Amino acid sequence: MKTKKHRILVLGRGGREHALIWKILQNPDVGVVYVAPGNPGMAMMARVKCVPELDILNQDAIIRFMVEYEITLVVPGPEDVIATGLADAVRQHNQEHGTEFRVFCPTLGAAALELDKGLAMELCRENEIPTGKFQVFDNPLSALSYALTVFVWDGAVVIKANGLAAGKGVRVCRTEEEVWTAIYDIMVRHLYGDAGKKAVVMEYLKGEEASITVLVDGEHVAYLPSSQDHKARGHKVAPGVYEGDDGPNTGGLGAYAPAPVVTPEIQAEVHKAIVLPIVRAMARAGLTYKGVLYVGIMVTKDGPKVVEINCRFGDPEAQVVLPLLKSDLVELMLACCDGRLNEVEVELHQDRAAVCVVLASEGYPDKYETGRLISDVGIHPQFIHIFHAGTERRWKGRGDYELRTAGGRVLAVTAVHEDIQHSLDWVYDAVDRIQCDNLFYRSDIGHRALARLGVRV
Repeated sequence: MKTKKHRILVLGRGGREHALIWKILQNPDVGVVYVAPGNPGMAMMARVKCVPELDILNQDAIIRFMVEYEITLVVPGPEDVIATGLADAVRQHNQEHGTEFRVFCPTLGAAALELDKGLAMELCRENEIPTGKFQVFDNPLSALSYALTVFVWDGAVVIKANGLAAGKGVRVCRTEEEVWTAIYDIMVRHLYGDAGKKAVVMEYLKGEEASITVLVDGEHVAYLPSSQDHKARGHKVAPGVYEGDDGPNTGGLGAYAPAPVVTPEIQAEVHKAIVLPIVRAMARAGLTYKGVLYVGIMVTKDGPKVVEINCRFGDPEAQVVLPLLKSDLVELMLACCDGRLNEVEVELHQDRAAVCVVLASEGYPDKYETGRLISDVGIHPQFIHIFHAGTERRWKGRGDYELRTAGGRVLAVTAVHEDIQHSLDWVYDAVDRIQCDNLFYRSDIGHRALARLGVRV
């Protein structure tokens, strides 16, 4: 008797979701992957069907789609989908109708770790999980007073919008003017909407950042490779080329994995002092955590400390972490949903490294133009992956289409090779081949890894 093929629904349109689909399709038991709304890169993949008309923020519409198309597993990509309470809605439908639909993300209560940054920091404080000093404010004058005090003492302070801000609501302030501007933009101007009703003012932790991606089934955890994101836009050094960890925060302009700063000793400390306490604290609160736990840490002289907690795959971290996962992703996600992650072996490609460079629209993360022609995305070696993020297909005429920019982050170019240096060489070669008159990228992705490995940069 033939085993029924999996039908999987991925929600999202970006590079992270493209990488997820690429990895999901490696499972031979997957029949069709539906993606809403999807993008042109996904549409070109075999066994993928884009569903642009499906509203991914409408729980009822998603559940109707799941029923009609007999979906095995739903995989939300962006945090705003998780914030709708999709996992709760699917669970309720299962209880009422006797179905067994699975959704790979935490419930709304558990996702509060990302939806409410102040709450996440409070959880760390209450459970003695290492993080920086912080306070949460709903009054801009009080926030300003405290932030200026921290700035005077430490010479820097971090100010965050408390809610979801697409990865852009964090300001590292190194001058008094930057403190004033951050409070004004977040809490008065409401640059990030309702996310700025409250602000978290945090101590600036000195060290090197890293991203820890963990699969959780409520009790057991499994680690994917560590990675390091590059958030800042940097400063322009040539037309279309930026570098440096200055400038405005973005959703992420590149990443690499594994991160050399996360040594086996640091990994063990993260497991013992951060990840397990978070999972156990959620369980004690009756909020069994299932899905991805993505913890941003700062490796300080006193050890790793929590900078942020997210409830989904990072973007662009997913584009370097997933290619280094040797095990089957679908099997792991189903095991997380069913509470049996301890029964599944997690294997990584130990002899490889991955680097991702994001091509973004000039002006991002501020105002930028779209609709620019992209050419020569072309054919690359099998260890180069072009993940679409902000692209669209436009009718060219005579049965042909052309690719155009349609977002801030446009393409995520990933190379997977034997080490960081080789991956960097190949990824920048691929980036240089892509033609578009309005894209920029950072030329120094992976510079910290090279420095730690003793490579001259």
